[in-house]
Amino acid sequence: MESIIAGLAGGLLTTIVMTAVMMMLGDGGSPPRAALVEKFAGGEPNDHATPGMIFHMVYGVVLVGFMGASILG
Repeated sequence: MESIIAGLAGGLLTTIVMTAVMMMLGDGGSPPRAALVEKFAGGEPNDHATPGMIFHMVYGVVLVGFMGASILG
């Protein structure tokens, strides 16, 4: 259980850092997953910036967290 918690904490930290870096270096467009949300909800990707960012954060934390937990053992 400790490795899962450590992995999730690492996933959260990594996702926050990478999101901040991409926001600084990016082109000022919509968040990475806004286009995916747009396909299901309709409209334009910029209309779904907040749900796209939330989706991006959740899958980033979970995916990187479980990858980290499997590495930590």
